[in-house]
Amino acid sequence: MPTTNVINTTLFTFRNSTGAGGTVFNRQNDLSITYSMEPRDITTKDSGGHRELLEGLRSYELSVSGLIALDDTLSVFTTTTGVYDVLQARTSFSWIAGTGVSGDVKLSGSGYFTSLEIGSPDQESNCTFSASLQGSGTPYKGTF
Repeated sequence: MPTTNVINTTLFTFRNSTGAGGTVFNRQNDLSITYSMEPRDITTKDSGGHRELLEGLRSYELSVSGLIALDDTLSVFTTTTGVYDVLQARTSFSWIAGTGVSGDVKLSGSGYFTSLEIGSPDQESNCTFSASLQGSGTPYKGTF
């Protein structure tokens, strides 16, 4: 049964696409997805000094951040499926974003990790990560 009312951010997570609902990246703090369209400029001398546009390429980017625990089942440093190894291998990564609840919206696609930042701010703070993924091809919107 789909989730009712407003969902909290604990439910909406970033996952790799292994298995039907994907495997959740452990200890996430933030996930954002940015969809963009880059319109084409068709301004000419006949445009009367105003810029004219038509539709253009669409793209998307995902950003995910969280805490690092080296013993997590899926984290930044998990062999072959973690962000670090996928980025180093320059391989495509299939992703799913959503709650995992049957009937809820599921966003998915594939792309390439373009950045990974690992931080250890000071002696008493948590070790953190943030990563960005550039989408490749058409993203998919369906349901779990």
